[in-house]
Amino acid sequence: MKTCGNRDPVPSPPFCCRTGMGNACTAATSRDDCTMNLGGQVQEGKTCSAGTCAPVMGMQAITWWGACPETGTALSSRADLVACVDATADQIVTELLCLQFRGNGGADWPCPAPDGSPSGAFLK
Repeated sequence: MKTCGNRDPVPSPPFCCRTGMGNACTAATSRDDCTMNLGGQVQEGKTCSAGTCAPVMGMQAITWWGACPETGTALSSRADLVACVDATADQIVTELLCLQFRGNGGADWPCPAPDGSPSGAFLK
C-alpha cells in the first residue's frame, strides 16, 4: 500500500498518439492503433488536445488490468490491487510447496488443480 501512494488501478489510462514533429498528435483508438497503424509514439498520461499532446492534470493511476487475473475480481481501488497481488502470491507459493513436498503420494501437501481446488491431477 505504501509503495502505491494514493493511486488507484486503471485498466486503460489516458494516452496521446504523437505522430508529428514536437507534440503534434492524431486521435488513436488504442495504443496498438497508434504504433502499428498511425506510425506514432504513445505518450502515457497525456491526451490529444487541439492537435497537440497535453498532460492530464491530477492523474494518479497505476496501469493495471480491470480484473485480477487470479481471482477475476474487479479492481477499482488500491485495496483491490493489494488483495489481487496477495491472492496471486498465495497461489504461487502453494504451487511451489506442493512440488517440493510430494511425500505420501501428494497427501502431505496436496497440489491445487488449475481451477484452484485441491487435487494433484494436473501434475500426473
